[in-house]
Order: sequence, then C-alpha cells, then structure tokens
Amino acid sequence: DAPLDHAYATDATARAQAVVVAEYADVTVAAGARLTARAWDGNSGGILALDATGEVTVDGSIHANGIGFRGRNHPCPYRCARGYQGESALGLGGVDLAANGAGGGGGGRGQDDGAGGGGAYGESGIPGPDRVGCGTCAECVAGAIPGGEGGTPAGAADLSTVALFGAAGGEGGADEDGGNPGAGGNGGGILLIRSGGVTLGPSGAIQSNGANGAGGNQSACGGSGCGMGGGGGGAGGAVRLVSIGPVALGVHQVRAIA
Repeated sequence: DAPLDHAYATDATARAQAVVVAEYADVTVAAGARLTARAWDGNSGGILALDATGEVTVDGSIHANGIGFRGRNHPCPYRCARGYQGESALGLGGVDLAANGAGGGGGGRGQDDGAGGGGAYGESGIPGPDRVGCGTCAECVAGAIPGGEGGTPAGAADLSTVALFGAAGGEGGADEDGGNPGAGGNGGGILLIRSGGVTLGPSGAIQSNGANGAGGNQSACGGSGCGMGGGGGGAGGAVRLVSIGPVALGVHQVRAIA
C-alpha cells in the first residue's frame, strides 16, 4: 500500500525480505495447536511476527523451531571427504573443518570420522568430537580424525536492533566405504510478539530451538562401513516478547536452545 521507508539489497552476498506482521485483538493458541512459520529457504522465510492489542494466550505452542539457517549434507554416495559447514549470516559456507562464522565446521575425513561442529548464536557452538581411526583416506590429528569446529558467537543481546536466525551445525565427515554423513541441524528462526499481555497455560510453550544433527548413513547406496560422521546440532534462534501488560510465564516455557 505504500513504499518502503528504506532501501534493501538482495544480491550475491545479502538477502532482504519484507514481512507482513498480522495485527489482532486477542490471540489464543489452544492446547494441542501450534503456530509456526515457513522455513528459511535462502531467500525468505524463517520469521514469525505478530501484533496483538489484547492478550496472547498460549496453551499449545508458538514456535520457530528448526526454521532458521540450514544444515546441509551431500547426496549418497559421498566418501573420503570433509563435511559441509553450517549456514550462518556469512552464507552457506563450503567443505571445511573451520567454523563458518556462527555455523559449525564440517567433520574430518577418514575411517570412523569426526562429527560436525555445533552452530552458535549467543554462545560458542560445541566442537564435533574427534574419532580414533585413521584408515585409507585419513587426515589425522594426534592419531584421530578431527571433528568440525564449533561456531563462533554472533548477534547482540538487544534483539530490538539485531535479531538473527540460529546458525546451523556442520555436516559430519565421510569415511571410505559408507553411504554419506549426517546433515547438520537447522538453527531456530526469529519469533517476535508484541502484545497487550502474554499468558502461558501449564502446557503452553514459546520456542525457537535448533534441530539435532542427523546420524551418519552407513549402508545405503552400496555402503558397508560404520564410520560416517554425524552432523552437529543447530543453535537456538531469537525470541523477543514485548508487552505493555502483565506477562505470566512458567519455568522453561520460553526457550531458544541448541
């Protein structure tokens, strides 16, 4: 209905999306129901935002779990190679042990491979564990196949100025005779609620959690190994609640965790 106030770039290094923020009087999410958003696809998605002039009552769930930056994995068969880095604000990343900014690094190659590193947001991601066993296509560090680096912290505590998706975990490393390694887990998305009040019932939840990494695929596509590395987990995303009235929250009902 009106032009945007500012200019935004969508090009090889940046993406911009204009998000419609639905406006309501009161919002009720009934027990067993869930309100979520479309996942980030590299161009749009990953954000759930709403305004309510009245009360937001949650007996079910409002969540952005696993809809943020994306974990990837190679098609089967994929052998004797490192895993993908997890996606972050720096982009998809490539095949590397190093972290991709907040995205976890991919696992090392060899027999009984290292796992992918965990994605990060406010805190560092957990490095993927090393694995003993060097094999025929190995890169050994102190007798072990290295795991991917954990992602480095990103963003800011004040979510009114900068809010990011949780970064993705890195893919596991590939061994010499299995199928393909496990994908890194997606990060959580961005969840923004502005209201006149928020009440969570006993079973209510508001979440933007990261997804677990996948296990290695050992035997598909003719594989016979047992050492494909698993993917690192994605980081939790951003949850911002703004209310001019009372907010009633129970313990652990609002979460953004890896």
